[in-house]
Amino acid sequence: MAKLAKMTDIIADMDAGLTREDIMAKYRITDVAMDDIEARIRTGPKVDQPVSAPPDVTNKQIMIGFIVICLFSVGLYFVCNAWFDSPGPKTVSATTSSSKTTTITFSSSECQNLGYHWGRGAAFAMIGETYPYDFAIPEPCRGLPETQRGIDAGVRSVLGDQ
Repeated sequence: MAKLAKMTDIIADMDAGLTREDIMAKYRITDVAMDDIEARIRTGPKVDQPVSAPPDVTNKQIMIGFIVICLFSVGLYFVCNAWFDSPGPKTVSATTSSSKTTTITFSSSECQNLGYHWGRGAAFAMIGETYPYDFAIPEPCRGLPETQRGIDAGVRSVLGDQ
């Protein structure tokens, strides 16, 4: 803890020829506090009035700072985790004002790729885990051998050759 000084001690040190900087270092006094002391000396303060040094940081203040940093870090982790790991929209729908019917076609490799991800999702669901993509096989790919090969490969990638 900082040394408490009385005005008489500081006046005695000033009279002894110590410089302002030496007194500030001796009693651990800041520039602002030293200005206040000099103003009090000029106006004639009470001689026995104690002058304290700046307060030291307490353990309580350190703990509060640590808790604030931890809470901020945990909150930042959850915000970033939710932002980076979100799979995006689970369903996409489009509506048009016209009465035209739009036909979507898929290549055999696209159907196989969709089947692969659908098979991985099914395998993860079987072992109780989640998979970021949850979708239904599109109508044009249902029942195709390429889609079935993709489903088989996706299941094998998670479960192996069981």
